[in-house]
Amino acid sequence: MAQTKPAAIILHGRTQRQLSNGLADWDEIAKGARVRDVISPDTLFLGNGDVLSMAHGVELTTQYGLDGVMVGRGIFHDPWLFNPAIITPSIDEKLTQLILHTQLFEKYWAGKKNFNILKRFYKIYTNDFPNAAKLRAELMETSSFEQVYQIAQAAKLSYAENPVD
Repeated sequence: MAQTKPAAIILHGRTQRQLSNGLADWDEIAKGARVRDVISPDTLFLGNGDVLSMAHGVELTTQYGLDGVMVGRGIFHDPWLFNPAIITPSIDEKLTQLILHTQLFEKYWAGKKNFNILKRFYKIYTNDFPNAAKLRAELMETSSFEQVYQIAQAAKLSYAENPVD
């Protein structure tokens, strides 16, 4: 670190053996930051692992004396994490994003990647609202982009006609 003078170091709080299992060890991340403090104090030091919200990231940064955090899989818990204007996305916003995600996948990956890859993302957009589980189950049964668009548009229409508070 002292010879190469990297602009930033990002340390993940899990071992290679853990892979994605267990929780990140932020005490170990902090140890890395303290080594940086001594060897290369101008190098930014970021922690990574289990960051699920902007507030949580700020809390970890402060608690462990870091310059910031990197968000990985946490974005799959809340795709709006980086947009402080949207604290709780509406059903319409969720379904609009699901459609956009599908359109982008279709544009860039149709015929190159398996359509079913998309299904793991649909659960991100179909949660925390009435009948979300039913909608999610319908989306899991789809086999084409067009089916997804039809189901999502019908759901958007249904929720627009019957708003939920």
